[in-house]
Amino acid sequence: MARKVQLRNRSGQKIYPITSSANVGMSDGSGSLDSHINRMTTEYNVSVFHPGEGIDGTNKYTLETAIAKIPEPVRNVGIKCSFLD
Repeated sequence: MARKVQLRNRSGQKIYPITSSANVGMSDGSGSLDSHINRMTTEYNVSVFHPGEGIDGTNKYTLETAIAKIPEPVRNVGIKCSFLD
């Protein structure tokens, strides 16, 4: 029979473990939840995810610099790359 255990810190306060999506495995063994989320990404707005990293420290990018900012795990066929130009 399973029993519940409540974690507490040294001063007796309840603590709650954090579950990271990188640590959640898929039941079919096909990787972590993060890998599935990355494959499901359909649009990546570079100006939103990388503010101030564009031309002269702004949110403006060229096509080439915007594409370079998209992380490898998120790149997939059909992804839409949006940015301020």
